[in-house]
Amino acid sequence: MLMLWDLCTLSCKLYSMCDRLGGDMTKPVHSCACVSKLWVMVIEVINNREAYHGEEEFWVYVGTILEDLKAGEEKIPKGSIGKFCLTAFPRSYNASGSLLLWLLTDIAKVYKEACNTGFHKVQERSNFPMAKKLLLHVLSDDKCEEVQMKVVMQCCITLQTLWEPSVDLLLPVTEFVIKNLNSSFLQSKGVATLQQICRTAQQLFHIAKQHTEQALTRSSDTSFDLYLTLLVRCLLKCYESGATNTWRQLRGRFYIKFPKRRMQELTEIGLQNFSLLFLVLAMCAELDDVVTKMFELFGLLPPATPPSKMSVVLKAMFASLHCFQRGNVDMRVPAEMVVKWLCQQCLEKVEGRSDAALLQQRSVLIPVYMEGVVDILDNTCHFKMSEHILIAPQIKQLLEQGTHSEQSAILSGLQEGIEKFRMALKTYKQGGPLQQKSITEEHKKFSSAIYSSVLPFIHKAVMGTAAALPQEAVVDAAAAVTLLAMYIPSPLCIPIKANPSSLFEYFGCSPHVNPRASSRFLCVLLAEEHAMENLSSTVTNFEKQLIRAWLRCAMIIPPPCEQTTQLSRTVLQMSEVSRITLGTMPLVKGDHEKHVIAFFQCIEEVKIIVGDTSNIETKSNMARELQSYLQTVLMNISALLKTEVQPSVLQHVYKVCGMLCRHCCTLLYTRGKPGCVLPELMNMLLTLNSSRRPLTQAQMLAIKQSLPMFLHGLLSLDIKLDSYLKRTFKDVITYYLPLFSLGQSTLLNTGQHPFLVAVDELKGSQKLEVYVQLLAESISENMICRKGTAHHHCTQGVNFLKELLKQLNFTLDVYRSMVATFLPPVLENLLHTGPSVDNTQCERLMKATLEESRRICRTAEQRKYLVAVIAGFVRKHVTWHTSSVFRLLTEVATLNAMLISDCISEISGAVAQTEEKRGAGPDQALRKYITNLVSHTEKCKKNQQRL
Repeated sequence: MLMLWDLCTLSCKLYSMCDRLGGDMTKPVHSCACVSKLWVMVIEVINNREAYHGEEEFWVYVGTILEDLKAGEEKIPKGSIGKFCLTAFPRSYNASGSLLLWLLTDIAKVYKEACNTGFHKVQERSNFPMAKKLLLHVLSDDKCEEVQMKVVMQCCITLQTLWEPSVDLLLPVTEFVIKNLNSSFLQSKGVATLQQICRTAQQLFHIAKQHTEQALTRSSDTSFDLYLTLLVRCLLKCYESGATNTWRQLRGRFYIKFPKRRMQELTEIGLQNFSLLFLVLAMCAELDDVVTKMFELFGLLPPATPPSKMSVVLKAMFASLHCFQRGNVDMRVPAEMVVKWLCQQCLEKVEGRSDAALLQQRSVLIPVYMEGVVDILDNTCHFKMSEHILIAPQIKQLLEQGTHSEQSAILSGLQEGIEKFRMALKTYKQGGPLQQKSITEEHKKFSSAIYSSVLPFIHKAVMGTAAALPQEAVVDAAAAVTLLAMYIPSPLCIPIKANPSSLFEYFGCSPHVNPRASSRFLCVLLAEEHAMENLSSTVTNFEKQLIRAWLRCAMIIPPPCEQTTQLSRTVLQMSEVSRITLGTMPLVKGDHEKHVIAFFQCIEEVKIIVGDTSNIETKSNMARELQSYLQTVLMNISALLKTEVQPSVLQHVYKVCGMLCRHCCTLLYTRGKPGCVLPELMNMLLTLNSSRRPLTQAQMLAIKQSLPMFLHGLLSLDIKLDSYLKRTFKDVITYYLPLFSLGQSTLLNTGQHPFLVAVDELKGSQKLEVYVQLLAESISENMICRKGTAHHHCTQGVNFLKELLKQLNFTLDVYRSMVATFLPPVLENLLHTGPSVDNTQCERLMKATLEESRRICRTAEQRKYLVAVIAGFVRKHVTWHTSSVFRLLTEVATLNAMLISDCISEISGAVAQTEEKRGAGPDQALRKYITNLVSHTEKCKKNQQRL
């Protein structure tokens, strides 16, 4: 007895000196090998005395000593050891309960060794009553710190391992842990005590799983971690020993500890600890029963519970689904419970929760839910465990009611799940007929769940014009659904058929879909291996539809756009493009704008080649094919111009359409044929319809830059022989000539007038004469006032003609065509109007024209067309405006005497006709006008010849 006392006292001193409160249980109580052997010898002696002399067993001696150490007071021992009077343990070494439990644990280790290796084999005995008594003594202290609890838990684990299966130690520890679930179970103080909540459900599951699988404890484990390890080992040891009813006895003790009030008291860390406890029980005991009970207890939380707590609950629910996956058990029931709980929290309005609280809860729970779904799908291989339940129909409601960030979270999560499912199906497809038969009803249910929950939302979300930027998650989800449909299509029509053909035609080609969405969709879709091959076999006229879709995107989306540029490279490498361009399509570098312009240029080259070698039918087929490609583009441009559009979008649309008109105008219009693209294009972009809606500043700038291209295209047609084209051309000139300034200013960023830019570009072309003549006709007919009728754009029109004469050196034919057109109305304006700004401008124009005529028209033959203009003017007006006519003729003679000299005979003939009509014989006044004109002309001729 004294030897035991001394050994225990030595251990207590060692405990104190080595500061064993750190919880390190790897070292024994004995300080050296001799002390260890002494323990074994004492145990053997006591066992021998018990066996042969009927004395008390070893644990009675140990219990007596531990009682004295615990009390720290003198006691009179009883029984056969009463003859020993033990000295009270000194106050300075008063033993704590954790020290005594630690001491008991290590004595149990030595005792087991001694019983198995001693000279006298004895039956091992446990001492659970003493251990429980010491344990309760420790747990009764409200000031028990984490470091002491770690020692206690490690001792309980060791004793549970050494002795027979029992729940004597587990039950009091469970009471203590459940009472302190809201604790962080950390030893340090300050910021370090802020326990980190598990970020994902999978992390929570792995923590619980680790407790059920690890063989050894770690120094970093908290007392709660050690408790879970104790719980696992206790249950497993009971099962191994055949005590199958242990869990039934314990189940009620766990369940009744969590009434409604207790559940509501749990903090975030408390809920996480609660979840870990039940997850460990589910893995070690009865999976279905424990998970169902855990969900029921979560249902006790009120609707007003903070979202941060609810997120912990949702993670725990998904962690339980991971438990089902781990056990390869169908998860239909718990998955339905998770979905039902989510709908209650995010969709249903309940008493005690405001709309703002509902929105806040939804913003927190939806990302957690989708992350949980993704983790579940990532961990599955065959999709045969009712995973489709998680893709519930309520996902559609969450998408429709959620914010953009919530929608992105849902769609991104679903996209990852779809990709995982598609890879599984791809494996089945590549495995031959036997594996293909493995595609079961579960797979079809999963795909149907995807289609029914996602398609209705993304069908609406991708609609709109290029002015709006679609969510990338929406477009990527559409591409993922289309790729999935290639492996497992569905007859469902929600609202479009879930097959590759219908999905491609809608998301990629429909004019109702945002062009930016179509561009990204096609780029993502076609980048997938074998997608082109699959679509070619399932979509009617796939390459033609793809070209149409590409033109729609490339002509509306402004650069830079990486997806559209990549799509352009893909499309221009197709065999259909090679057929259309006769293999002339070059390799284009740069953005998609350069690609589409190069395509139009190749069409122009092909048109020239075909024009030289083919018949009218071939040209008609080319025109019909090109116009069919552009129909959807026109619909989108029309919708685009009715909205507020960014200037960059407008400039790109006008530029590309201008290049289309410039290079392909002859294929866009056929005289007398309805439904041609050109009239609709001109009406939309140049606002030539009757509405004449006002133009925005951005639209004005875009039109100014692209107008020369449209004029180039129109001039490639036979305008003079087509009344519609001629009228359209003149309408463009009449409407836009006054809108742009003739003056150029670097400061004000005003460039050259677009009509003058077109003249510069047409130099040396046969189109220049027609263009100049149409310019002059339009100004003459619609701007220069006649018979006293003023026109508010007369000054702009006359100034434009003056600028045209001043800046450009025309050939004789071009000059003749222009002057013969505008000079008669200018002379009529000077004849009928009095002094005014318009009259002054007309005088200056006439002066500039006639002075220029002296330089260009040096011979009588070259002046014939001017003579005809003057003669016609005299014949028309000399009868009623004699004096005014000869006044103007005198001014003309001053400017170009040779011209009037050539006209004298024509003027005399006109006067003679006037006299004949009057029937009064020769009119002396008229003849005097002629005489004075001739005299003035001769004087001017001499002066001009002298100069």
